[in-house]
Amino acid sequence: MTRNEQRNLLEVLANLSEILPGIALAEEEPRQLFVDCLVSADTLCNSKLSVGRATYYHDVFGGMIDAVSVVGWNEMTADTERQIRQLLTDILAAAIRALQEEREVKKIFVFLPYKASMWDSLESIWKAAAEDSERTESYVVPIPYADRNPDGSPAAWHCEAEDFPSYVPIQSWTTFTLEKLKELRPDAIFIHNPYDDYNRVTSVHPQYYSRSLKECTDCLVYVPYFVSGTTVTEVLTIAPGVQNADYVIVENERIRAQYAAYAKKAGIDEQKILPLGSPKIDAVLAARREDHALPEEWERIVRGKKVVLFGTTLTPILENTEHFCEKTKEILAFFEAQPDIALWWRPHPLLRSTLKAMRESSVYEAYCQIEDEYRKAAWGIFDTSANVERAIAWADAYYGDASSVCTLFEETGKPVVLQCYDPAFPKTHTWDIDVENDEMFFLDSFRGIFYTLDMETGRRTSAIPIPRAYWQALFEFGTFGRSGDQVVLFPFAGQRICTFDLHTRQMQEIGRVNNTYVADGSGTTFRVVRYRNSVYGFGIRSNEILKYDFSTRTLTRLTEWFSPLQKYLGVAHSHDAEWDMFVALTVHDNILMAVIARSNLVFELDMETDTWRFHAVGGADQLWQDIDFDGRFYYLMGRTHAPVIRWDRETGELREYDAHLPLMSGLPDFVPFYFLECIGEELRLLGANTGSSVSIHKETGEAHLLTDEPGITYYKQKIGSNQYLRHVVEDDIDSIVLDLPEERRVYPLTDEFLHDEVPVMCEGTENHTFVNVLPLSMMPSLLETVCTNSVHVGGETAGTRIYRWARDGRL
Repeated sequence: MTRNEQRNLLEVLANLSEILPGIALAEEEPRQLFVDCLVSADTLCNSKLSVGRATYYHDVFGGMIDAVSVVGWNEMTADTERQIRQLLTDILAAAIRALQEEREVKKIFVFLPYKASMWDSLESIWKAAAEDSERTESYVVPIPYADRNPDGSPAAWHCEAEDFPSYVPIQSWTTFTLEKLKELRPDAIFIHNPYDDYNRVTSVHPQYYSRSLKECTDCLVYVPYFVSGTTVTEVLTIAPGVQNADYVIVENERIRAQYAAYAKKAGIDEQKILPLGSPKIDAVLAARREDHALPEEWERIVRGKKVVLFGTTLTPILENTEHFCEKTKEILAFFEAQPDIALWWRPHPLLRSTLKAMRESSVYEAYCQIEDEYRKAAWGIFDTSANVERAIAWADAYYGDASSVCTLFEETGKPVVLQCYDPAFPKTHTWDIDVENDEMFFLDSFRGIFYTLDMETGRRTSAIPIPRAYWQALFEFGTFGRSGDQVVLFPFAGQRICTFDLHTRQMQEIGRVNNTYVADGSGTTFRVVRYRNSVYGFGIRSNEILKYDFSTRTLTRLTEWFSPLQKYLGVAHSHDAEWDMFVALTVHDNILMAVIARSNLVFELDMETDTWRFHAVGGADQLWQDIDFDGRFYYLMGRTHAPVIRWDRETGELREYDAHLPLMSGLPDFVPFYFLECIGEELRLLGANTGSSVSIHKETGEAHLLTDEPGITYYKQKIGSNQYLRHVVEDDIDSIVLDLPEERRVYPLTDEFLHDEVPVMCEGTENHTFVNVLPLSMMPSLLETVCTNSVHVGGETAGTRIYRWARDGRL
């Protein structure tokens, strides 16, 4: 039974129910009209429903027909007639309720994609519905969209109905207008564009904005046109389509938790966010080369070669416009020179229009020139088609930007290498360095490798990779404590706390971080301090301090300090995901001092007794970012446009240093934060993410800019009383810098240092994903070491799961 047949039948039965109390059943003509309506209802149910359900309705309607036809209406008393009419009314009401909830009535699902290249985000749901045609009517209606001018007005309208696969029956949007949808009132409408009129680059036709579609159905379902990878940005979780949809489908529980956290802040019902999977992943896992024949020219390009899919997307380019064009030319030149590799370039479909709308014309024109020259040279493939599955099926590896396509590619198990446009961006990720016997020992969490560096020669003396099988996420671990061959690992972007044996290379989980004040459990970055035979872990966003004792191999959690901190800062503030703690530490003997970011608090911990207390240093408007100790005084540094404070812990006396402020007058208030070093008679303020620095004389307070900085500082660590290690990047080279009172030593972490004699498949922290760790020159080696012929497929598809959920009345 179709939904329209059900509606028509319900309308007939509702009319019968309305006239039943007053119809003259004692008269032949009205009685026969009443019976004829019941016979028609019985006949329809018998022809459109299963035997079991048809029998149910036949018994109901047949019983009513017999009652109306047999009873002698002229002879009965008024009270008897009233009772029989009431019984018929009750039976009819029960039939109406049963028919309203009838599971064998076909549901109507309408799919409203706008770009053919994004149809894969809905296709497997539609396929499941189309294959169940006895229970579902499904309509695919590609809707028009416009490129937008900088002022938001439409520049050009498009409808890509002709670009959809030939096996998809397409309905014209001109017949599925808003009025038609209101009349049809589908059981569910599926959309994949959440932006309505909030996208500066494109817009679907206004009649298909989510706020309008919501009036056409009791269930508007938003399925993202992208997959999120490990994180999703807040703006995507509160887009109009998310707010207006009755349900939002996301790929997994981790992404659901992030949507829910942002939804709660925005007043959106988090219960409507369902982790049922992504149809885009279905499409990728089902793709085979043999199912996607290539044009003759493309076949010639890939014949006998490994294929690298080169993906460029919007956000990295908009954030790194300055370097984008040069980097792209460098990449193309490299692959053109590789005789055994074919490049398959697939830019984001909105890349040109985005650059044109949001960047200067010179950038747009420079990009167009690069693209046109590549296409004209024809040594590689340039793919602007809607068929992303074909590109993924043919490619042996992915190189390029983190994107939805990249995340899909990861699902295949084939290698993924992510690039970085910014030459000042670090190529290693080092948050902790252990110094012992003139050697530095550190973990690069980009690669998952422990390196040892000889401080006399600058050479690498060992490289110990953590086996990939132990990693559960990219950058899972960031900091560590070491005692001989035993290492305890603290999370950077994960939850696990683990021990690792450098000799046997065995890992064991010993606990997990309890993050109760951050809704999605994110931001567990830790800083570590070694004291005697224990190591302390201080989470930037954790409500506990962790203490691991190497002697007893026990993990202790210090939590009593958190409740007083909540009271001081305010309960509401304690649920703010932007609230960071322990961003900077300094240690003198057994006393540790740490600043609580975005407050004037200093946390003191006596590591001999594990007792603690808070100090309010300066006014309530002070927002401390770093702290250091010179043996007599503590020095605290706040945001860029704030004095440096000298604090006497014993007396509470404060001294301000502000001579450096005019030197930084051109810097914004929130970037960069500065690192603080106490070296000899001076204080050094080091730029984070900039190459600028300032020196302040501790006695006179005089300040001047330093011009000999070796690059941009990303990390600082104090060793000893007045020596510092820094992770610095300059001209695309990472270095560890040792600052001494009278000299500076620079240890470059060259490609040779990082990669020489390290098997390429040991790089990175997942089985096949390499985030900014492999130089272009290593791509041929990577392709030689991996087998990419098979992709595992099994289990129920997300599309089937979503369809069954929708069909079975959970809408």
